[in-house]
Amino acid sequence: MLNHNRFWTTTSTSLAQLSRNCLRGLNRSTQAISSRLDSAAIRRALVLSVAYQFGNPNKPAVEDEYAQVKTENDWTSRQVARFPDRLRGFCSVNPLKDYAIEELARCAKDPQLRIGLKLHLGNSDVDLDNPQHVEQLRRVFRAANEHRMAIAVHMRSSVTRKRRYGEAQARVLDRAPCRGGRI
Repeated sequence: MLNHNRFWTTTSTSLAQLSRNCLRGLNRSTQAISSRLDSAAIRRALVLSVAYQFGNPNKPAVEDEYAQVKTENDWTSRQVARFPDRLRGFCSVNPLKDYAIEELARCAKDPQLRIGLKLHLGNSDVDLDNPQHVEQLRRVFRAANEHRMAIAVHMRSSVTRKRRYGEAQARVLDRAPCRGGRI
């Protein structure tokens, strides 16, 4: 059985302050992942960028944050480009950041990333009880929709900030109208 795998650039590894023990033995190359996919008889896989980590308000601020986000998304694109018939890539961004829609539009022009967007609401500290956060999330969803990008959402609220998460928060996205359907 193939387990959940993550690729990390050197920069995101230090940013996330991942334990060196966790990284020991983790082969971060797409060639190795391709071999593992072969052994599991999996034809295609999705590579999710972790660029949203650079805008994580629960971590120390990162110098030149948006440049780091672009670098991480570009790195993901390069990895996917090595196996374009096998791998698909999603870019990522903290949806609350001023540059979120700009970065989404930039990713939509990238042949390796244009199919989707990965959002991590907890690591982005999206508060689904905050109307301003919900409105910004609507704008990001609309922009992704305009670019015909799929959206993968890790919906769990911030554990660090002890944000509420339950049926009411989950239904926010179901109730929030946007052009062409629901957000």
